[in-house]
Amino acid sequence: MLPATSAVTFGFDVLVGNCWTIDATSHASGGADNGFLDCARSHTPGYRSDSTTAQAVNNLVACIGAGTGVANIVGHGNDGLIVTGQGQAPSDPQRFITTWNENIWGPLCRALRGKATTIKLWACHPGTAQAGADLLYAMMQETNATCMGPTGFLYCGPQGLYLEGNSTWQVASPGHPKPNPIPAPTPHFIVSIATWNLNMGGAPVVTLADVHTVEVRRDGNSLLSLRDDAARSFLRLVDFSNPFHIEGFVGAIITGELTITHHDASGTPHEEKFLIYNNRLVVRDVDPPLYYQCSEGFAQALTIGIR
Repeated sequence: MLPATSAVTFGFDVLVGNCWTIDATSHASGGADNGFLDCARSHTPGYRSDSTTAQAVNNLVACIGAGTGVANIVGHGNDGLIVTGQGQAPSDPQRFITTWNENIWGPLCRALRGKATTIKLWACHPGTAQAGADLLYAMMQETNATCMGPTGFLYCGPQGLYLEGNSTWQVASPGHPKPNPIPAPTPHFIVSIATWNLNMGGAPVVTLADVHTVEVRRDGNSLLSLRDDAARSFLRLVDFSNPFHIEGFVGAIITGELTITHHDASGTPHEEKFLIYNNRLVVRDVDPPLYYQCSEGFAQALTIGIR
């Protein structure tokens, strides 16, 4: 999905000399992080850690006072959202930034007025679509700084941070109108796939005929529950036949947990569990993780919450 040659990589020289605050959640310490934040810290000398939005802003204000006007916030994200203290599982409005909780982060970010000339949100999709344009414009109005966020997936690997191929930065600048929305560059197949099997990277392949039920849960609640033909039709929205690996870790949030129940030749049921990242990738959480591409209809089905 993401050949290294098509990615935009940010080397060590880009990361030195600016102010960086990074969500303190740690995979190594058992937090809700797939390794992205730990990786980002390893490539960002002089970073400060944040567990709340207030702490992130305080970190930047203290750093900018030392002589730089570029403020960088690193966390997991989604369309028009960046997390400042809960990794891939945001739930506390004090620990993420999006448009609907501006009453919390807006007054905090005003402390950056006259200090930050540019604010960059390093996460997956904070600048994507209308939600991304709205967030960056709102942040620009609060801070009077140029505010930027990627429109695609952001990864951290051995060489540092890098963007999904064909990604760009959405930008909202003082004195300019709200920017036009930019869609995510993630390639999607438009219709459901014709030939399907569940390839789990060397394990026995599961066919559609074997599938009995599908359930998607979010925050402990059932979002989608399907059986038999309906379950099989839904699974055609994910290219499970072609798993792939990514070099590094993805700075996305977990938007759901997918469970597929299938029967073997003897009729014995088995469960296969996956994570969903930003409703654009399905992930089998093994070492190394396996990723599966989703169709455009996948996110729509989850939004509707078919039962």
